[in-house]
Amino acid sequence: MGQPNDPFHRQRGYVWSPHLDPEKEQATLRVILGGLATAAYGALAWSVPTHAAVASFHALTLYLIYGVATWLIISRMQRQSNLRLAFTTLADQVLLAVILGAGGALTLPMLWAVFLFLIGAGGRHGKRALALSCATALVGLVALSVLQPWWMINRPAALGIGLSVLGASIYLAVLI
Repeated sequence: MGQPNDPFHRQRGYVWSPHLDPEKEQATLRVILGGLATAAYGALAWSVPTHAAVASFHALTLYLIYGVATWLIISRMQRQSNLRLAFTTLADQVLLAVILGAGGALTLPMLWAVFLFLIGAGGRHGKRALALSCATALVGLVALSVLQPWWMINRPAALGIGLSVLGASIYLAVLI
């Protein structure tokens, strides 16, 4: 019989406190990390107002609005929703592809978020959410490599990132 904090018997959940909702944690991270990224790209767009910088800032502002909206909705809900989880898992990766497409090479630092979303979906919600997040990220990378000029020129980079997403997802699926 396991102990109360035995990792094999502990439910998935909030990183900092086991009694809070993982969906609320994810929404909070969207607002905090999205806000930091928006502020950084906003400062860049203000100091070096190139098309890529301004487009990146606008795309991140859209993501921040989405993050605040999901945080408000989730903070008022009484229980978790599989439909809402599927929507937010899909929307996180789709909006990240929009951000990566808006700025091309300028938004490459945002690639960390692809893996944050994979780990967050898998670690908080299991293999189905991980599979949805992985598939959406891969479709987003394919779309970028077909539609966005920087990614079209750098298809080997898109392939390498796609294989990294796939490999990380498979490995994480074994761990959860």
